[in-house]
Amino acid sequence: MADKPLSLAEYMSYIEATTSSRCLIEGEEVLNAGHIVLHGRTDCSPTSIKICAVCLQTSALQSHPHQITGELKISNGAAKIFNMHCTCKAGAGGKCKHISAFLILLTRKNLSELEDISKTQLSCIWTDSKESVKEKYKAICVTEMPCIKPKLGKNLPVNINYDLKKTILESFMKKLPNSAIAKHSKGRHSDDSANSGANVVALDKNIAMTSEFVKILDNAAQSVLMMEIHSMPSLFSFACCEGVFCNLLNESAIKLLNATSVFIKSQRVQILNVFT
Repeated sequence: MADKPLSLAEYMSYIEATTSSRCLIEGEEVLNAGHIVLHGRTDCSPTSIKICAVCLQTSALQSHPHQITGELKISNGAAKIFNMHCTCKAGAGGKCKHISAFLILLTRKNLSELEDISKTQLSCIWTDSKESVKEKYKAICVTEMPCIKPKLGKNLPVNINYDLKKTILESFMKKLPNSAIAKHSKGRHSDDSANSGANVVALDKNIAMTSEFVKILDNAAQSVLMMEIHSMPSLFSFACCEGVFCNLLNESAIKLLNATSVFIKSQRVQILNVFT
């Protein structure tokens, strides 16, 4: 058995990576984040070590984790990597970021000190650690984050009452008369001929503060998409792109590029994504 860590050169050769390779960089980030929750060996002989690990899903930390398996062939005291596999979508190729993270871990640990892991341990690890993982990675309000909370001060209101939320909603609708929420409040099939040229939405009728409206107001300030749409440039790189864009939406370029409604801008984002 190899009485030393996995060779870094062997890891780099197997993963086919350079110092700037994505699998290396992301693998190290996964490892440093503590996402490898279990690792060890399932079988061992003088010429072979069957290895395994359990790694949290990067994009779904509270979901069932990925299982990693593989084998290290031992020759002259050195280990060579064989048959690595991960249960993630990219794991069949044997070189995903989870496998990369596990192999990096093995370059930092003596192979003779790997813990013996049974099939029962593998099947029960998520049951045993699920609650602690969920607690560690549970979602919290932005205002409770350590980098934000101290800056809020003690005088800001924790809750916004119904009347203030309604006032904010009405203000949004006046500023954005062509937005989906404004059209929904007055009815999308209403006669707009009488309102042609008007810059605001008539708010004669009472607006019901439904749960959907409340959610929109509560999350509007945290919307990265809305900020990206607002700051998105209005020029096309090529005339052909502009032509296709205009044909798809059946609108003139000048009208579209000068439009300020969130609804039109969101359509523009979807089309521009085709050309980027």
